[in-house]
Amino acid sequence: STTLSAVTAYLGGLLPGADVLWQILNFLVAFAITTGLFAAIYKLLPDAEIAWSDVWIGAVVTALLFSIGRFLLGLYLSNGSTTSVYGAAGSFAVLLLWVYYSAQILFFGAEFTQVYANRYGSHIVPTTAADTPASAAPESEQAVAATAPAPEEAKPRKQAGLLGGFLAGLLMGRRRRAKYGVEKAREQ
Repeated sequence: STTLSAVTAYLGGLLPGADVLWQILNFLVAFAITTGLFAAIYKLLPDAEIAWSDVWIGAVVTALLFSIGRFLLGLYLSNGSTTSVYGAAGSFAVLLLWVYYSAQILFFGAEFTQVYANRYGSHIVPTTAADTPASAAPESEQAVAATAPAPEEAKPRKQAGLLGGFLAGLLMGRRRRAKYGVEKAREQ
């Protein structure tokens, strides 16, 4: 990307109107590199055998979504005003949003690759280390699994927490309205 930008600046005077060509070339090179990186992640990291044909389709979809996000982030950062109300904090929030978006795209691409491989492509085959039965797990892991609460036991606590949060918010809202006189302002 940086190399192509330098070449574009150097050859820009020699070939008028070639800026569009260089931008397309820049996008294609960056897209190819991103696709290759996602393909390597999806092929080498799982503890399973996945065909390269399935990996490439998932990597292309993921790289396309990643490129769209990168373009939108660059558009915001280039056109955003540093003198806005939020200033640098707004840029930091966008950076955090970009990290979140990138992680979601990585996971979405992995799931897309898995579903595509099992439905349309060659099926994913776990390696011998991946299909170790649960009975072969160490005793300490089995003890932890036996003491974990059942999902049915956790539901009443979760519902009670949600209800408690709702009631606390309702009470705080009433106190705030009473303190700042929101009800009186509405009557006028």
